[in-house]
Amino acid sequence: GVAVYVRDTFSSKVVFEDFEDITRETHEQILIEVTVDRFRFLVGILYRPPSSKKNNTSVPNFIESIDVFLSCITVRYDKILILGDVNIDHFNVRNPIFQSFAAYDFVQLINDPTRITQTSQKLIDVIYCNFPDMVLNSGTINADLIADHQLVYCTLNIKFNKIQPKFITYRDF
Repeated sequence: GVAVYVRDTFSSKVVFEDFEDITRETHEQILIEVTVDRFRFLVGILYRPPSSKKNNTSVPNFIESIDVFLSCITVRYDKILILGDVNIDHFNVRNPIFQSFAAYDFVQLINDPTRITQTSQKLIDVIYCNFPDMVLNSGTINADLIADHQLVYCTLNIKFNKIQPKFITYRDF
């Protein structure tokens, strides 16, 4: 499944629920429009289960779905982050998923393995961004104690007005 947490000091709303018809067969997703002061961007969180004969989540089907998905969202949003576990090894640079995202000027930000076992290291948790000039840093965080994947993150250079803390003093007699 997918989930997202947005700090309550930022304005956000779920968008594009109509995309479920396009993507339901290949992956799960949630799309959130986030506005920080006057800066608006779309955050898409994806989960593609591993391919199996029981489902329709093969890599070609997923890539076809992503192409349609990207063509729709890039018309409405200039700034987009797409992140999640896509269960496609991004260490294989010949993988066609790169062409799909590159066609819409997305850059993949994560370079370290995110799924590490005794026999393999794979990069299957990704962050794609079409405004990399605003990314201060990105990477992975070790999460061995809670998950079998590393966490992925990116820090954006967005200026926003911080809410000043409010101190309340009271007396209890």
